Amino acid sequence: ETFENLINHHQKTKADLTVLTANVDNPTGYGRIVRNDKNDVLSIVEQKDASENILKINEINSGIYCFDNKKLFQYIDDIKNDNAQKEYYLTDMIKIFNQNNLIVKAYTTNDSNEILGVNDLVALSKASNILKMRINEKHMSNGVNIIDPQNTYIEPGVIIEPGVIVEPNNYLQGTTLIGENTIIYNGNTIENTKIGSSCQIGPNAHLRLKNTIGHDCRIGNYVELKNTILKNFVKVAHLTYIGDTNVGDNVNFGCGVITANYDGINKHHIEIGNNVFIGSNTNLIAPLEIGSNTFIAAATTMTNSVDESTFVISRSKQRNKIRRDNEK
Repeated sequence: ETFENLINHHQKTKADLTVLTANVDNPTGYGRIVRNDKNDVLSIVEQKDASENILKINEINSGIYCFDNKKLFQYIDDIKNDNAQKEYYLTDMIKIFNQNNLIVKAYTTNDSNEILGVNDLVALSKASNILKMRINEKHMSNGVNIIDPQNTYIEPGVIIEPGVIVEPNNYLQGTTLIGENTIIYNGNTIENTKIGSSCQIGPNAHLRLKNTIGHDCRIGNYVELKNTILKNFVKVAHLTYIGDTNVGDNVNFGCGVITANYDGINKHHIEIGNNVFIGSNTNLIAPLEIGSNTFIAAATTMTNSVDESTFVISRSKQRNKIRRDNEK
């Protein structure tokens, strides 16, 4: 919008050169805009070449110009390097255009943050923080409750519906979409994931690559999802990895469940039906198909597919022996 306004101003005033400027509280380091009594732009003076009076000027050069390009190339060879830096300043074109009775104008943006210089990592951090707060404030204006905006990082492509609560230290990335009334607890990284309504995510979950989560799901602490589809009312409470898997409705994952989907060469897929219970510390070795209403006992290592309404258990018999180091 600012570029469009600059070009429109340039055309409306029939200028040969228009510079984009801003008024700032601390102009240190920026070239100052010098105007005459008629408010026309006479020159831009760089910081190291400025007198004490010019240093008091708060209007600064953005480094963004709109030129009549034929006039630019007609006079560009007139730029000299007789300055403290021994550099060729494009800003000298303002003075050169004035000397040749050409029209020089300025368009002043109302938001000086748009033209911040980014010359080091400190300045990059400041600019990033401004953009971060713009994004967060837009979401809050749309009804998203961001508890700590300074410590919440949301990329521009993320969509969050009203009624969502986002706790601190979350990184929401890519094309993530979060449905209404969902709670995003603290410390999650969520990338390219579609989350339905009334879900609970985290704390400290990692949803990566691409996932689709239905409504009323619970993704707990230290859970990782990768390229996975969860339907509705799925509970994955804690310490679980699910990758390359389609999960039906009302499935419960116990603590420490692992989908072993990589054989060292290829990734394999797992299909899980509805109303399946998967006990703690279960290993699902892909490829697998698990029918609906199946119960998988804790500590099972599952390597073969099963039909619906199956009870699955895979354990060796417990054997108790006396410890040799305790013998007298």
